[in-house]
Amino acid sequence: MTTMGAAARVMGFPGGEASTTPVDAPLAPAVAEGDDVLDRDGEKLGEVETFELDENGHPVRLVVRSGFIFASETDVPPEWIESVRDGAVILTEPRASFEARSA
Repeated sequence: MTTMGAAARVMGFPGGEASTTPVDAPLAPAVAEGDDVLDRDGEKLGEVETFELDENGHPVRLVVRSGFIFASETDVPPEWIESVRDGAVILTEPRASFEARSA
């Protein structure tokens, strides 16, 4: 930590300035087409085809693309989304529940 003179402000990361981002501001997760979709056990179910958020930053639509030669698209209920992190969507449900929706 560095100080500059007796009356100077304390300098440090992020430079001593106050953040201008409100603490409760929603941050949109960085999910893109092609990111992994995992079941509750961490097994890959497919890839994000469509991911939509409402104006409050909450997921409202997830379409998962699975398969290679005979690819299919499955609409997943938003309430199945446990968490979203950069590069992956994790569901609350097991593979069997996902596959039942795909049929």
